[in-house]
Amino acid sequence: MAGGARRSDRVVFVLKRPELGHAVRERFSGIYRVLVNKYYFDWFNENVVAPLARDWGAAVARGDQVVIDGAMVQCSAERWTVSPVRRGCCRADFCTRMPSG
Repeated sequence: MAGGARRSDRVVFVLKRPELGHAVRERFSGIYRVLVNKYYFDWFNENVVAPLARDWGAAVARGDQVVIDGAMVQCSAERWTVSPVRRGCCRADFCTRMPSG
């Protein structure tokens, strides 16, 4: 029953009297705008979620570059290649100058 009523409403608004559809759209323009813009979820995702995700990803990548690639890999390589007698992590001057990316 309800499906038939919706179908007949569409026939009236689209085929027989399209000016009624325009009148309803103008009368309820606020509701129409919210529904057409899908409750603004796309805007929220593009303007809030995506920039936060990009910034977070850049921060994680920078942290990986400094901590993992800079300190752990370079220090361990230096530990084994500088001198077999010296067993410290790395030279003090290397640890103070981290890679600039």
